[in-house]
Amino acid sequence: MRKLLRGPVISLASQGVGVLQLVIVLAFIGADEATDAFFYLFALGLVPILILLVGLMYPMLLNERRISKRGLARLRVVTPLASTAFVVSGATWLSVNDRLASNLVVLAFVIALNSAFQALCWFNAVAAESIGEPLWISGVALPANTFATIMAVIPWPTSAAAMTAMAVGLTIGNAVTLAAMLARRVGAEALTKAPGTPAASRGSYWFLGKASVGYGAQVVMQSAAVQLPAAGVTILNVANKVVGSISATFVNAVMPHMVHEASTSPDPARRFLRLMLAGTTTLGILIVAITAMVAAEHRVEAVALAAWLAASTGAAVAQRMAFRFLPANASRFSIVVVAAVSVLVAASASSDDFKLVVLLSALALMDAVTALLLLAMLRDRVGTLWMGLSAALATAIWAGTLIT
Repeated sequence: MRKLLRGPVISLASQGVGVLQLVIVLAFIGADEATDAFFYLFALGLVPILILLVGLMYPMLLNERRISKRGLARLRVVTPLASTAFVVSGATWLSVNDRLASNLVVLAFVIALNSAFQALCWFNAVAAESIGEPLWISGVALPANTFATIMAVIPWPTSAAAMTAMAVGLTIGNAVTLAAMLARRVGAEALTKAPGTPAASRGSYWFLGKASVGYGAQVVMQSAAVQLPAAGVTILNVANKVVGSISATFVNAVMPHMVHEASTSPDPARRFLRLMLAGTTTLGILIVAITAMVAAEHRVEAVALAAWLAASTGAAVAQRMAFRFLPANASRFSIVVVAAVSVLVAASASSDDFKLVVLLSALALMDAVTALLLLAMLRDRVGTLWMGLSAALATAIWAGTLIT
């Protein structure tokens, strides 16, 4: 039991420091173009990590037809380069939209450097996670968040200077984490177990396609948020932090004990899913109730956030179950749906009624549909019904916002 709780405790500490960091930013620095640039570029730097490491490498380490040593070596090199390229592309997009002032150029450079260190940390943590060791993936962001928070509490003359200092803190934290990982050979066992030659399978293409479409859709959301009034990206990232912290604290920390390379049954994960859905639904109801009392004008956004909480948790658990217990092409239907939602978001962005709540409901819909399709194939009726309700709620909010 002590071993099982170590991951959630470390993950909770990491998420807690991250939330404290957000509180400090909003309370003492404020939401403006500098915070928008910070959160947008940081999110873009994560995209290749989520696609190539979480979406491709992790399932290929769990799958029967495993990724080869050569494939892992390529991912170790390509992922940091891709993360850096994404940040540079994002800075260009901000510049085109007149959202990257000259005093934010250094911020963009530091975040690009941080993304490379961050990618290498995630590579080692994901490798360790695949053999049932979730400790490192649970706390992979803890040192970086800690250093960034320390930087945030120091008084700075401008928000641009404060956000640049926070980016420096992230970079230092990830560099320290990487050094510790290399010294302790984190993930080395998983890399040693990898076959010398790749298995004859198209599974990697399905995993890559699903991850590319899924996380690429999040890029569409972030880029669409740039077109909202100033602080739109910051607010979206705060919501993303709230939702992501639930998944990171519990799902990422506990699921590797239930679903790993040697798992033979999805039943423990099914029971865990029911507990998580009950918990996130209860939390969502509390958020809606509190919002209705203190900020009634944002109650629709609160409902969308509540739907996203349940949907995100369902998707996180369902995808880990699918990596182990379903064929790689099980994701083919969700790829189509997620791509369609992305296209609809891009089309909605041109509407005069395009608001933050549209993005929140779209994110909830993507996660809910992904989970629904996978859970249906896993024959989990309770989870499928739960995700169907979340998808229906998100669709109603999205359509209602654009129509009214």
